[in-house]
Amino acid sequence: VHEKGYQPCRLVAIYARNCEEWITTDMACCLYGLTSIPIFDTLGLDSLPFIFEQTQVQTIFTSANHVDKLIQDAANKKTFQLRNIICFEPFTSDQKAAAEKAGLQLIPFAYLIEQGGQKLAPYPQVSPDTIFSLCYTSGTTGTAKAAILTHGNIVAAVGACEEHPTIGIDKMGRGDVHLSYLPMAHIFER
Repeated sequence: VHEKGYQPCRLVAIYARNCEEWITTDMACCLYGLTSIPIFDTLGLDSLPFIFEQTQVQTIFTSANHVDKLIQDAANKKTFQLRNIICFEPFTSDQKAAAEKAGLQLIPFAYLIEQGGQKLAPYPQVSPDTIFSLCYTSGTTGTAKAAILTHGNIVAAVGACEEHPTIGIDKMGRGDVHLSYLPMAHIFER
């Protein structure tokens, strides 16, 4: 990404079904200037090595159903630079041992939240050109491709919503409900 004129990024992948932890992770990335790489939960595991090779991501937030495959891929050197798996749900001591053997840290999401709540780091300065997310396509026409979205892109989308007469942040109320029907990895759902 740096070669194309964008600032260097600190990358974090998110690979899970829609859940509260997914949103929490994405919001934390946004607040702390981290670039999220949302990965469709339905994406075939064979596509992951391509994304890992291209991004050299070192940390992934995921659900328990993906932990074994991520550990196996790390052991087989398919996940390249991956070093940390943050798991949204509980995992077993056998999985923790297997992760360590593969050179990974397997960390409970709850532990990360607990540690973060003890001392909040200051928010970094982000600009409209700070990369918000690398959104990979599902790869229907070959390998997955990453769309680069900046914080400026997201602010523009929110601004467009604010201009609409019936939607906007100030029009949301206590009784409103959002039906989450797209995967969180899809930018429209986010």
